[in-house]
Amino acid sequence: MKSVSVIKWLLVPLFLFAVFPVFAGPPQAVTECNTIITEPGKYRLANDLVDCVPAGVGIYASDVTLDLKGHTISCENTGMLSVGVEAGMRVPVQGVKITNGYITGCAGGVLLAFAEDTSVTKITTWDNYAVDYEPFSGLGIFVFLSDNNVIMNNLIYENEKYGISTLWANGNLYKHNT
Repeated sequence: MKSVSVIKWLLVPLFLFAVFPVFAGPPQAVTECNTIITEPGKYRLANDLVDCVPAGVGIYASDVTLDLKGHTISCENTGMLSVGVEAGMRVPVQGVKITNGYITGCAGGVLLAFAEDTSVTKITTWDNYAVDYEPFSGLGIFVFLSDNNVIMNNLIYENEKYGISTLWANGNLYKHNT
């Protein structure tokens, strides 16, 4: 009986480390355009990303949180396709969270492609331009081939085409967006 009690007390610290991610450390800083995230974890924008070509941040891993921390991602209008934040596209992702910032002057503000159980919240995106040869540009938020995502509490305005556009996507929740 005593050995069972000892084993329980030895397992408690392991349980605490597994349940409480506080011990994982602070979010990793993102400081420059064209940052590619390929590892799960928490990331934060440490500064504005200005005149990004072709992208601000690409997320190609599942279980990523990107907090823009009130900073702005802007793209340089080269007449070519550019994206503020892209999640998926090159590789399917799940459990991505994009939150709390501003995206402007890109062909696409936020692009979710092949993303599942992902959220875009508290993002303001505006003044995104259309590219002549690209039908999916000029958008604030674009959800493409992505299921069961949450797009909530965002402000989207003055894009050349659409605020939020969805194509071949199912089970997504769009709520409290302006």
